[in-house]
Amino acid sequence: MREVFAYSHLGGEEVLIVRYPDTLAAVREAIAGAVGDFRTKRSRERGTEGKLLYDPRAINGALAEQFQARGFQELRRTVEPDVPGWDTRGMRAGSKQIDFAKGRVLVEVQMGKYFAMFYDMAKQEYFYRRDEADVGVEIILSFRMAAEMSSGVGRGEMLVTDIRALQRQFPTFPVMIIFIEPEDLEAGSGGRGRWLGVVRMSRRTCREAGFEGGCAGGGVVGETNDAGARGRCETWWRRSSSVAVTKRWPARG
Repeated sequence: MREVFAYSHLGGEEVLIVRYPDTLAAVREAIAGAVGDFRTKRSRERGTEGKLLYDPRAINGALAEQFQARGFQELRRTVEPDVPGWDTRGMRAGSKQIDFAKGRVLVEVQMGKYFAMFYDMAKQEYFYRRDEADVGVEIILSFRMAAEMSSGVGRGEMLVTDIRALQRQFPTFPVMIIFIEPEDLEAGSGGRGRWLGVVRMSRRTCREAGFEGGCAGGGVVGETNDAGARGRCETWWRRSSSVAVTKRWPARG
C-alpha cells in the first residue's frame, strides 16, 4: 500500500513530527509494508457481476500484521451505560476500541461504510478526553481506491470535506488523516464507472469508438465500462444510444 495524501487537522501531523517522529515513521512503514494481491473479491453486485475488486479484509489483515510487528496494540475500555433519568440496571456494558495504539498515539484503519469513519473520530475523541492520547491517525481510502471496491465504502475526500465544514468543532483533538491506495492502482485512475458487461454494436460504431472485440453476427461483442478508459478484452467505452447490452459475464483476468 502507499500513502497518497495526508490532511492535518488541528496540527495532527505537526504533533506527530515534533513529539512522536518514531511512531509516525512506524505508521508509514506499516502502510508501505502491506503488500500483496488484494484484488481478489469477486463482485456479486448488479452491474458489476464477476468483476474483481479489492478485498478490504485482505488489506486490513496485511495492515494489522505490519502494525503489530511494530509494537502497536489494540486499546479497549469497558463503558458502563449512563443515561440521566433512565434506569440502566441490567443493561450490558459496552466498550470503546481502537485498532492500534502505541504510547499516546491512536491509529484507526477504516475501509467500511462512511458513518464508520465519523465513529472512529468519536472513539479517538473519547480517549483524548480521558487523557489517554495526544493525537490520532485515521487511515482511509482515496476515492480512486473506493471506486474499485464494493459500493458504499467511505471515501477520505468526503471525510475531510465534512470535518472542514464543521469549522474545528469536531473532532476537537489533533488528527492526521492519511489516504491510501494499492501499489497496482494507476495514479490517474478516475474510478471504475458503471460496468456494462457485454454489448453489441454496429461495425461503424465500433470503428468510431476504437472498440477492440470479436465479430458476432454482423456486430461486435466485447466487455465494456463507461468510465472512458480502454483495454484489451475489457474495453471501456462511453455509452451511446447505439449500444445495447445483450448479456453480462465476468471480466477476464
